[in-house]
Formats: sequence, structure tokens, C-alpha cells
Amino acid sequence: MVDVFEQALSQFDIALATRLDLFLAERYNRNALFIKATRDSLTGLANKAFFMDRLRSTLLTKMESSHPYAIVICDLDGLKVINDNLGHRIGDVAIKEFANCLRRATRELDTVARIGGDEFGIISPLKSNADAKDLVQRLEAEVTKTVMYETNTINLKASIGFSLTSQDGVEVDHLLDLADQRMYSVKRNHYQKMRMQPR
Repeated sequence: MVDVFEQALSQFDIALATRLDLFLAERYNRNALFIKATRDSLTGLANKAFFMDRLRSTLLTKMESSHPYAIVICDLDGLKVINDNLGHRIGDVAIKEFANCLRRATRELDTVARIGGDEFGIISPLKSNADAKDLVQRLEAEVTKTVMYETNTINLKASIGFSLTSQDGVEVDHLLDLADQRMYSVKRNHYQKMRMQPR
């Protein structure tokens, strides 16, 4: 029981520290500290701290809005293979190009963030639940491509999962877990199809 309490307290402290960092950065030097505190240095997208802060704020706002939000998790397939075969420098190129694809497929009012090494998150306000499938189709169409860099061929592909506030609730961890589980389900399907292809 003590361990559970200490873990909860630790998570609270981390969340509080993150909010304080964001507050101080925005208040005192938006051009420098704010960007450093909220942006991913490799891609220029929002970072995980900003994404989580925006998600919590969005879910509070959702209680006053009838419009659904999609919480999307996008995973860059095959990054380990790229890193192993072509090196981490080319892997970074793949990550940056993947991030640019996400920018092109989303709107200014969407929040797009890099939340892990090869994992990206999107918070997207929708008019209806059906818009979520349209968003996923746009993302898949944009990121599924072959990129040439120097003498290297980089094949980009994504596994995408999402949850909806209109049907999955407004609890942060639950929405993220559902989107993550659905993303991994898509990834397993991709892997199985790849294994079935003739060599």
C-alpha cells in the first residue's frame, strides 16, 4: 500500500514539476526557454511534456464541448532496421522526414508531438467520430513513401491507433493506453503480412 502511495506521489511531483517548467518558460522567455522546454530538438515538433500538458487541458475543455477529440498514436515502423542497417544518422533522417509527413497531414489546430524515439502523438478536434478514420487515412497516405537520402533508400511506413473522447471517455491514461494498444494491433498485422510475402 505504501509503494502504491509513493508511486502516485512521485507521478504527481513529476506532473507538477513539468507544469512549473512550462509556466516559467512561457512567462519569462518564450523565445528561448519556452521553445527548449516544449519542443523536440530533432524534429521541431512538440515534445512529450507539452503533449501531456495539452492533452490534460484539452480533456478539461472537452467537458464543455460536444465535439469529440481523437488521441492518435503513430509509430514509425522499422526504425530499428534502419538504424542497424544504415546507421543512426540515417535513422534520424527517417525520423525527421516522418515528422514532416505528419505536419503535412495535419492542421494548425492539431497538436503533433514526438513522444518517444519512434512514437508520435496527435490531439485532433473533430466534428464527428467519422473524421477520425479520415485523419488516419490522410496520415497513412502521407507517411507511406520511399525517401532517397544520399545513396540510401529509406522506406517509411506507420502503424496508427487512436481513441475517441466521445466513446472512450476522458481519462488521460485510459485514452493513451487504448490508442497505444490499437496501434500495436495494427503493427502486428503489418508484421504478419510482411512475413507472408514471398521472398
